[in-house]
Amino acid sequence: MPPFEMELKLILIVNFVEDKTMAIMNEIQLKSDLHSLIDRVNDMTILNEVKEILSAQVKENDFWEELPVNVQESVKRGMEQARSGKTKAHSEVMKNYEKWL
Repeated sequence: MPPFEMELKLILIVNFVEDKTMAIMNEIQLKSDLHSLIDRVNDMTILNEVKEILSAQVKENDFWEELPVNVQESVKRGMEQARSGKTKAHSEVMKNYEKWL
C-alpha cells in the first residue's frame, strides 16, 4: 500500500474519533469505538502505526523511569517479598505505627 493511502486511512480514523469526540462522547464510548475500529482494520501497517501512537502515549504517562534507582530497587524488593509470602496484615502494621499517626 502506498504511504499516502496509509496516511489517508490514519487521518480518516483520527477524523472519525475527533468527530465523535465533538459530539460529547464519553471516554468509555470512545474506547469502545476505537476497539471496534481496530477490530475491523486488517492492514498491519495501520495497526502498527496506531500501536506506536498509543504506546508513545502510555510511555509518556509511565513514571517508573523517572523514579530514583534506589526507589525502583526498593519497590522491586517489596514486590519480591510479597510474591514469596513475606507480608504482614495491614492491621498489624498499623498497630506498630499507631503512636506516630
